[in-house]
Amino acid sequence: MRRLANWIAPCLLLALLLLLWEVAVVTLHIRPFVLPRPSQVAASMLADVTVLLPAALATGRAILLGFVLSVLVAVPLAVALVASRWVERTLFPLLVATQLVPKVALAPVLVVWLGLGAITKVMVAFLLSFFPILIDTMIGLKSIEPGKIQMARAMGATQLAMFWRIRLPGALPSMFAGMKVATTLAVVGAIVGEFIGAQEGLGNVLLSANGNFDTVLMFAAVVYLTLVGMLLFGAIELLEHLIIPWHVSRRARPGAAGVH
Repeated sequence: MRRLANWIAPCLLLALLLLLWEVAVVTLHIRPFVLPRPSQVAASMLADVTVLLPAALATGRAILLGFVLSVLVAVPLAVALVASRWVERTLFPLLVATQLVPKVALAPVLVVWLGLGAITKVMVAFLLSFFPILIDTMIGLKSIEPGKIQMARAMGATQLAMFWRIRLPGALPSMFAGMKVATTLAVVGAIVGEFIGAQEGLGNVLLSANGNFDTVLMFAAVVYLTLVGMLLFGAIELLEHLIIPWHVSRRARPGAAGVH
C-alpha cells in the first residue's frame, strides 16, 4: 500500500502538467506541427500502434542487450581492477581515456565496422552504459570496512570466501546505483545508434516523422521510448529490492512508517 501511495503524487503532478499543456496549446492557438496537444499525442499512440509497438520492441531489445553486455563486461573487469593494483594502474587510465571520446563521434565508425544492423546500436548502448557500472562497482568493492576484512582473515577465511561473503554483498548497493544510471545511458545509446545507421526502431520512426514534419508522431515515439526506459529502470529497482532488501536505501523513510 505504501508503494501505491508513493505513486499518487507523481501521477497527480503529471496529470496537472498535461492539463496545463493542453490548455496552453488550445488557448495560444499553437499549431500541431509546432507543439501538439497531449490528447493528439495519445491518439497517435493508439492509431499508430502498429508502427510504434514493433519499433519500441526493436529498440527495447537493443537497449536490453547493450545493458546486459555492459554488466557482463564491467562487473568482472571491476573485480579484476580492484583485486590487482598492477592491473588497475595499467588498465584504468586507458579506460578513462576511452570514455573521454564522444560516443556519438564513434557511432559512424561503428557503422563502417559493423554495418547497419542491430549490432551497431547494441554496441553504442554498451559503450555508453559500461563505464558507470564499472566505476560504481569498483567504489563498492573498495568501500568495505577494513575491520570486516581483518576479522574474516583472523577467522581463516580465504580470499575467495571473503569476496563472496563480504566484498560482493557490500558492493551490491553501489553496483545497482551504477546500473540505474546505465539504464538511462543505454536508452540514449540505442537511439543514437538508430539515428546513425538502423533500419528499424523508434529512432528510425523519429527520423521518418521528422522528415514528414509529423510532430505528433514524433512525440508519440518519444513517449514509447520513455516507457521502454522506465520498464528497464523499474526492472532494476525490483531486482535490487529482491536481492538487497536489507540495505538502508530499501528501508521505509521515517515519515512513512505509518503508511501500510
